[in-house]
Amino acid sequence: VTLLEQTDASKQSSTSTAKEQSNSVPGVTLFGRGVTKDGIPILETSIDADQEFSGQGSSSQSNSLTGSITVTVGEVLPNGNLLVRGEKWVTINQGEEFIRVTGVVRPEDIGADNSVPSFKLADARITYSGKGAIADANRMGWLGRFFQSVLSPF
Repeated sequence: VTLLEQTDASKQSSTSTAKEQSNSVPGVTLFGRGVTKDGIPILETSIDADQEFSGQGSSSQSNSLTGSITVTVGEVLPNGNLLVRGEKWVTINQGEEFIRVTGVVRPEDIGADNSVPSFKLADARITYSGKGAIADANRMGWLGRFFQSVLSPF
């Protein structure tokens, strides 16, 4: 399988809300007159509230994966299509990386050189990952994961 994968995605969002609210409670009256102290009404109040929110966000991602991986036929499906799978591990310096491919190939998509481009794999699952010191360094720590989780009060 010749890996020719490229993805590009971007997203932008913007939100803005505003709310104003005002409530007044008139002063108490006794015998038809307002209750005052030194001519200033007492027991009279008002409440004002203003809320405003403005937020923006954007995200973009671009990935590319090229190369080749040998796969084997795991099953011939009733319609003649081939379920293929393969895995390749590479050890580089202090870590191991692997590429894993599974998918369904139509026999007519297989080229004269016995290869098929990855974009012609149906139900393709292509994994590129690794383990070791390099992969561990790129992984978010437990405290960072906590603050990103739904359990975080912040």
